[in-house]
Amino acid sequence: ELIHAVWKILLDEDSVNAHKNGIVVKCYDGVCRHIFPRIFTYLADYPEKVLLATIRDKGECPCPRCLLLKGYFSRLGLLSDLTARTTNIHQYFHSQVIAAHNTIYKLGAPIKGATPEQYLKGLSLVPTLVSDCFSYHTMSDCMIYQELFC
Repeated sequence: ELIHAVWKILLDEDSVNAHKNGIVVKCYDGVCRHIFPRIFTYLADYPEKVLLATIRDKGECPCPRCLLLKGYFSRLGLLSDLTARTTNIHQYFHSQVIAAHNTIYKLGAPIKGATPEQYLKGLSLVPTLVSDCFSYHTMSDCMIYQELFC
């Protein structure tokens, strides 16, 4: 959850607003220009990306964008694959994560114990609470999360 706290600071309300609506900046030549700041690249290896995407490293659904199961990798590129990936979009399953989080932190269950796993394993989730800066409902207009990490 530490890396999410850092990104929450980086993607504060002002930076998200600038990303959506732009900012007017007086440039060196004296001309005011409307600029839309972007983070063009975010380099990360697979384990770091799954940490940020809050999915399980090498889990049953290893894609941060869709809920494609490992067993369907042989169908990649087919028309049925496109349909499956556009209809089974990976999202933050808040209720499952909260339930697992509560069993760990309130009931003292082990992180990889049977009780938290019943909420998480099927969708390759981890018991990490996503900060507000990554929630889809607050950033649905610009989808910075998808642009950066997926």
